[in-house]
Order: sequence, then structure tokens, then C-alpha cells
Amino acid sequence: MQNILSHRNVEMLSKIAYLQIMTTKQIAFSLFDRDFASMDEKQKASHVRSISKTLRKLENAGHISRNWIPTLSTRERPEFQPSSAWFMTRKNFLSIKKGIDTSERMDMWVLFEDMFEEAKSTDRYAQNTLRHEIGITDVFLSIMRAVQSTEGITMPFFLRTSPRRKDVSTTVIATLTSKETGKQYQKKLPFNPDALFALRDKNGITFYMIEYDNNTETTHEKLTNKFIAYDEYRKQKLFCAYGDPQKPKKDEMPLAWWLNTYFNLGLKNLDKVGFRTLFVTTNVNRRNDLFMKGNELPTSALFHFTTLEELQANPLGSVWYRKREFSAFDGEMQAVAKARPSVRRKIRDRCIEEMERVSIP
Repeated sequence: MQNILSHRNVEMLSKIAYLQIMTTKQIAFSLFDRDFASMDEKQKASHVRSISKTLRKLENAGHISRNWIPTLSTRERPEFQPSSAWFMTRKNFLSIKKGIDTSERMDMWVLFEDMFEEAKSTDRYAQNTLRHEIGITDVFLSIMRAVQSTEGITMPFFLRTSPRRKDVSTTVIATLTSKETGKQYQKKLPFNPDALFALRDKNGITFYMIEYDNNTETTHEKLTNKFIAYDEYRKQKLFCAYGDPQKPKKDEMPLAWWLNTYFNLGLKNLDKVGFRTLFVTTNVNRRNDLFMKGNELPTSALFHFTTLEELQANPLGSVWYRKREFSAFDGEMQAVAKARPSVRRKIRDRCIEEMERVSIP
């Protein structure tokens, strides 16, 4: 009888554990990588079916779980409408550990140790949550592929933090001004990126935070608070600097210091290291709306915006929009400041499409 926990299947399970939630097609892509990208549609479909069959066997053995994702619209291309999302619960991890132990290959458990610490018990996700998490996986796979094919750039780590990770998620105290009274007041805002990663090139390491937006947050206040939280996190140097040395908090360690230790990055002089926040949206309209919302804050280079389609083309290319380059169109935007909303939106969209874009790192 063939051992279901073969080396190949354990490798596949470890990738799913690392990325937390993946579709069958994403798993096929990550396993075959460049070969998969060069296959024709018939070959891709064959590999996806083969992997799907293996995944079902692993599911029946208790090593992995899945939720179903219905198609949103018949107008959308079916190859981009996954029918299932695969993930691991704490119970699945324990099942894998038992299977590895039975086959006397406990040395392979090292592939799962770190992820087991963050494992959850839930085996059901809301549809919006699934689509959001799958989008984050798409972002990672795109960046990984680009880094692997670009000389002189490496990705020291990629850490998914959605829906919440205790080492990263926190609250930021922001000082705001009431529109009604004009008085200042303090408000606690949630700070919870969807993922963190770093790129290393000849100039050193640059840190990035990812916000994958699938248009589920629609209220003006929530969106505004998200941007303010990032800006305050930057201004208060919560990413890199310790607080008041006279009043240290228990177990206080800035995020940059924690990342440096956790991933053994070997960085020194972390007191002034910064980060960029990358917003990835599912469509152009949403990208433009968030871009303009981010422009309301004084920072000119903190926020970068793009769509998932643009990112998948080349995340390291000039596909990122930021406020600094948009300043060339300030005159045009001011000229239509009192025009009807549809006119302002039309001019805005044209200016964004014409503006210069930047690359990372």
C-alpha cells in the first residue's frame, strides 16, 4: 500500500501550511512553478486534476481540510474561479505528526513546527474571508515568482498575518480632530496588516506590509481609520523604535526588531528602518478610490497601490501608484474641485492612468 505521506505529499502539505489557504490551482502552480507557467491549458488542467485527486486522498486521511467556493459570476473566466480552498486545522497538523511518526520519519516534522504554533481549530470560513485569504496567497505567489526570476533580489521572509497574529496585530493611539467641535481627541485604531515581507538587494533590506482589498470594507470611517493607523504607526516610529526607556512596557519589542530576531535577518541599526504599505485591489475602480483616500494624508511615499492583475504581471516592475508622482496633476484636480462628482471621477481616473508609476524595491 502506497504511503499517503510520501516525500512529495509532505512537501505539498508544508507549502499549504506555510501559506495557510490555497486553491488547487495555486498548489499546482507552487509545485511546478515555472514549468506550470509554460504549460498549455490542457497540460495545466491535467496537473490540476492529478493534484486534486491527491488532495482528496489527504483529506480523507485527515491531513488537510477544505471549504467550497461558489462561482461569483458566469461572466468571469472559469479557470480563475476555484471550487475549493485547502487549509490545515490543528487537528490536521496532529494527524500529519502521527502519520510521520508511524512511518518513523519524525525528522520531517520540522517542516511544520513553526506553522503548528499558529494553527487554528476552525474548519469553516465565511466566503468573503476565503476570497480575501486566497487573494493574499495570489500576492505571495506572484512576488515569489518575480523574485526567483530576478537576479540580485531575494525575499528573506513572507509572513501572513491575516486575519490576526498576536506578534504583529496591535492598536495605535491617534490624535484626531472633531469635525463638529474642532477639538482634538484620542482614539485607539486597530493595526493589522494582511501580510509582511522583505526584499533584499544590493542596497539592503526593505520591509513591506500588504493590504489585500477585495472591496468588503465600504464605510468611509473604516477606510479612513486604516490609513490613519498606518500613518501614525510610521510617525510614532512604532515599527522600529523602543518607547520611553524610563517606562518600558512588558515584553516590549518593536516589530522590526522582532522580525530581525524571528527570521535571523542579521540587521543592525534598526532604530530608523522604515516600511512601505502595499494596497492590492481586485479592480481599477477600487484601486483609484483607495489611492485618492490615501492621498488625503501628508505622507507621499508610504502608500503604494496596484491591482492584482497588474501585480501578477510583474510585482517588481513599474506597476505601483503613489502620491508623490500624482502631484504633477494637482492643477488639473484643483480645476475640477467644484465640478459634479462624475466629472471629477472621470478626470481623476484619467490622471491616475497617465501618471508615472514606480517599482519596488
